[in-house]
Amino acid sequence: MRQKILGLQDHPQKDQLKEYLFEAPEGEWHGQLDYQAWGKSNNLFCYFTDTLNGERYRLSVFSRNGYKPYNGDIAFDEEPAGGTFKITTSLSRNGFPKFVDAHRN
Repeated sequence: MRQKILGLQDHPQKDQLKEYLFEAPEGEWHGQLDYQAWGKSNNLFCYFTDTLNGERYRLSVFSRNGYKPYNGDIAFDEEPAGGTFKITTSLSRNGFPKFVDAHRN
């Protein structure tokens, strides 16, 4: 079931969301889903805290992929905040983080 997700402008934590980096590490890491917010390009921003080091990262999933990571099965528009995941990220051709996969912990 799709979660109630607000856009960035209307999000009650919009100031906190600015603290999340758009520079996720390459490879596998474990993160807790803190927030979600709709972007402007048919994308959903997913805000994670790395459970090992506390770093905060922002990743995007897109409507063309069913709001799932590129190789993943989890639709993040249906995931409630608070869940923990084993996440795989890499760099895209343009140097941005690519949300490759996620598995529930």
